Amino acid sequence: MKEAFVDTGPLYAFFDTRDPRHDDAVQLFTAAWPLVTTNLVVAEVVTLAMQRREPAFGIRLAEHLVEGRPARVERTTAADEALAVRFLRRFAPTGVNFADCVSFSVIARLQLGLVYSFDQNFAPPGFFRLEPAEC
Repeated sequence: MKEAFVDTGPLYAFFDTRDPRHDDAVQLFTAAWPLVTTNLVVAEVVTLAMQRREPAFGIRLAEHLVEGRPARVERTTAADEALAVRFLRRFAPTGVNFADCVSFSVIARLQLGLVYSFDQNFAPPGFFRLEPAEC
């Protein structure tokens, strides 16, 4: 079965009902293929939760995410990181960061064609980024 990659923004918004894009995230997740993310995205989501809300909220998110809810967590490899450096060289002018580029590597390795991200610069050519209105 095909999977869709989910980035930090939608994953965080799904859990935080106060987030302005919470409804968008819920719409994406309910209309979706099974979701996959990376351990680096999990780290970003938990860090974001602890910065925006209380630490207990971040801990609850960490518990859910480590258990694979609502997305399966794909661990990154050294090869993913090496390819990420190549992506970083190529896409740095668009504003992507290293974690994004590692995500690109995992997306390529798993041959995923669908990416859920609220970041306009996230998906490089060859990946399809889905907006909630397109579900």
